[in-house]
Amino acid sequence: MQRSRKQPKKPKNYEKNKRAFDSVFSHYRSLLTSTSISAVNIETSGNKPVRNPAKPTPLDFKCDVDKAVKVVVPVAKRRRFYAVYGLNWTDDEIEQGMLADRVLGGVHNSWEQRLGELFARLGLFPVQGRGYFRCVRGQVDKKKA
Repeated sequence: MQRSRKQPKKPKNYEKNKRAFDSVFSHYRSLLTSTSISAVNIETSGNKPVRNPAKPTPLDFKCDVDKAVKVVVPVAKRRRFYAVYGLNWTDDEIEQGMLADRVLGGVHNSWEQRLGELFARLGLFPVQGRGYFRCVRGQVDKKKA
């Protein structure tokens, strides 16, 4: 009996995963200062057009990012993770990486890669301009992640 030849695994695209992570969290940080939760009147008043409810809002984007973080980052380290990546400490990527290494340890690289891959798979990356972006609305399945 002959063994079937295994196909070699495709190497992971580490650069794309890191770029996805950086892009999504850069947008996430920019939304923290500008986005507020507000009530919306469903009725149309006058001749104003109603916003398309199928289009995601910045709040939807933040919620989708938070769901992905809950899948990857353990509960015990989540506060530190948001303290490092959620707040706008600096614009320099090297300083950001040094801070993450100091606060989170070496595991932050793994979380960045896994989250970047998950963001790309969910459609959160690439972030579309002007606050309107495409994303899959729904739950993040732990089995798929």
